[in-house]
Amino acid sequence: MQIDEKQTIHLKITLTAEEYEILKNLSDLEGKPMATVLMKFIREAGVFKTLRKCLKAVEAIQNFKNIFRKNVSRMADDI
Repeated sequence: MQIDEKQTIHLKITLTAEEYEILKNLSDLEGKPMATVLMKFIREAGVFKTLRKCLKAVEAIQNFKNIFRKNVSRMADDI
């Protein structure tokens, strides 16, 4: 999958020293920038697909909670 650089957003992240060292070593071995190596791994691992599913689940739960609160509030008003 080709990524259009005009549509990318840069993000600053914080790593532990151990995480940085692992990423740096892998980057050196591949001869590519650390950001490229990290994003390649994240995309190949399907991280964003999983996050999208999690987000949908959280949104559904949040929606259910809001409906539940409204119903409880209405029931309390009727008492």
